[in-house]
Amino acid sequence: RNPDSRPLAAVARLFRRLDHNGRRRSMPTRLRVLGPMTRASYILGARYRDGDGVPQSYSEAYFWYYLARLNGLEYAQSEIDKLEGKGDPSSRKLSEAEIELARSRAAKAFEELKKK
Repeated sequence: RNPDSRPLAAVARLFRRLDHNGRRRSMPTRLRVLGPMTRASYILGARYRDGDGVPQSYSEAYFWYYLARLNGLEYAQSEIDKLEGKGDPSSRKLSEAEIELARSRAAKAFEELKKK
């Protein structure tokens, strides 16, 4: 089972909810719902980075920060840059392979969320 499926399934359920009149939400409404999810992605990134309530994992932190960035949260880029060691290569937390895997997972998750 995909380790990302539970959080993403919960987020996808937000997109399938009906409005107060029993109609399916329109795409603009779904995009407004994405705001809290995007901030939640950023928070999950920080939690994985710090090991706050979850096992510490820079690759999981990168995944969640990158997903937030794909969803338009511009300030997630500064955390992505830190994990990549931009500006200070000695502070790099991930290998190129780990970065590419996290980006690939986040891009796939982003596409799945857009379909819902």
